[in-house]
Amino acid sequence: VYPVGDLVSAGAMKITTAGSKMTSKEWTSEYPETLQALEELQSLVETMCTPKPVAVKTYAPSLSLIVRHSQDGHNEIDQLLRTLGEGNNVTIHMECRLLDKERIEELMNSKGTEADQTEWAMLLLLKSQLSKVETTKILTNCSPIDAFNQTVKLKSGHRTTWGVPMGACTAMGRVNRSKNSVDIRIDFVVDDYYSEGIPIGSRIGSQTFSLTEGESALFRHDSVGGRAVWLITTKIIPQEKPASLVSQKY
Repeated sequence: VYPVGDLVSAGAMKITTAGSKMTSKEWTSEYPETLQALEELQSLVETMCTPKPVAVKTYAPSLSLIVRHSQDGHNEIDQLLRTLGEGNNVTIHMECRLLDKERIEELMNSKGTEADQTEWAMLLLLKSQLSKVETTKILTNCSPIDAFNQTVKLKSGHRTTWGVPMGACTAMGRVNRSKNSVDIRIDFVVDDYYSEGIPIGSRIGSQTFSLTEGESALFRHDSVGGRAVWLITTKIIPQEKPASLVSQKY
């Protein structure tokens, strides 16, 4: 069994149609784009190996390939997958800080110059990705609310649910080695009700970000009393590299 979630998560970062209905089954399954990428990887393994494997099957719940082959064949597959996913054996921590609404209003209506007010309005209301300098400026001046701060651990290729005021979100992340960044996708969902802890509702907004070290993103959604603004930063946590990608040979 080859766990390949880090290799097939790229397709899942695509934005889906806003307002599309979500069922409980969709909330507990992988993104369709991820499964398509898993099938494409299955085809690649089948065609690249010589001799061809006896059997290659996909297992969606763990985003894995189940391969039956000789010892030499497994070694070849192991090397192929290592080449495709070199350096991706990591966990992504998404740090979410809820900014204080009253402080945001103060900054946009401060006694400073009109240019200062415009700069804060542009930064807090319109921009979605922030540079290192802008991130530091936000953290210094906008007083994140500690009680709502969250660290969401993201697993490549999988949807992770996290709660926000007046709704729920799902998030997915992956390491983008070509850009030396972390790609994040967030979907905001308004809950109609909960069924066994699973929120059922309509997805009303999706955002994707590509963040390098020190950069951040602003994620906004409707909430009680107005617009909620979250400052999103990411941290890559390296994991011990396994001796082999194969967890079990058939």
